[in-house]
Amino acid sequence: MKKRVFITGLALLPLLFSCKKDAVHQEETPPAEDRPTTGYFEDVIAKASNDTCLTFIFIGDWGHQNDSLLANSTQMAAVADYLTLDFIVTGGDNFYESGVDSITDPVWDVYTENFNQNSLQVPWYISVGNHDHLGSAQAQIDYSLVDDRWTFPSLFYNFSKAINSSGDSLGIVMIDSEYLRLYPDSLNQMNWIDSITSTMDQKWRIMIGHHPLYSYGYHGSNLVLQGLLENTLYDNSVDLLLSGHDHDMQHIKTPGYTDYFIGGSTGKIRPTSSGEYSLFSSPHYGFLLLRVSKHKIETFFIDKNGSVVYQFTKIKA
Repeated sequence: MKKRVFITGLALLPLLFSCKKDAVHQEETPPAEDRPTTGYFEDVIAKASNDTCLTFIFIGDWGHQNDSLLANSTQMAAVADYLTLDFIVTGGDNFYESGVDSITDPVWDVYTENFNQNSLQVPWYISVGNHDHLGSAQAQIDYSLVDDRWTFPSLFYNFSKAINSSGDSLGIVMIDSEYLRLYPDSLNQMNWIDSITSTMDQKWRIMIGHHPLYSYGYHGSNLVLQGLLENTLYDNSVDLLLSGHDHDMQHIKTPGYTDYFIGGSTGKIRPTSSGEYSLFSSPHYGFLLLRVSKHKIETFFIDKNGSVVYQFTKIKA
């Protein structure tokens, strides 16, 4: 039997905050007066109550050295200073244009020079995208041996995090969507995904991969991945699928169970559009903040200037 899930949008969100607060085409970001915004992140998150939660950041398509990436990392550090940040997850395309060749490739500077703030010294859980596969994906795995933050045991893996002391937890499944879309007949990863998701007992479940199943951006939806993953997501009550690939921010909700978030605008942006299942779409540089407590996941798209441009809460009894 499916869990009963209630969805809330912007109108009700101030009543629903739950997490404890601790002391290759570039487009310019539209001017502030043209940005949809619900306020600077401190003002929005200050409404939080005292429930225990996990707090993490998702970044996608971030591996491009520019001023906007530095602005995003600065805002990420500010969020992490304001909150208790538990970890960071990446949605792939960690290094443009062709990944890295080795653990000493100079391109690693995109990571080491932009994300060296004290508040970002938390575990990073890595997934790869199509640009990473143009270089050595194995080198990104091997980098885990020389950097304590960088956590990347294999091209697909899973991990779990406790939400509170009552045993509630979050399960995250990291996939290699590039391999899935190119070799849909290869059963190794797909059998693993089916096995992991069908045995997950965590209260909240998130899948992370580079390519979106549904998108109204430049690349659009991926029918191959829909055919491979959509039933698995539904049958195993996967709450969110986080992806990048399209360089924008999107929230898409089809008639199925899963909410689809695209956060591929940390290092690059492109124009985007909306469609039948769109709840939000924006071509702004930024990242996705998630706060997970026992009964809700709160999501916040934050732009490079620190404004919350979209917020959404998913509730589970």
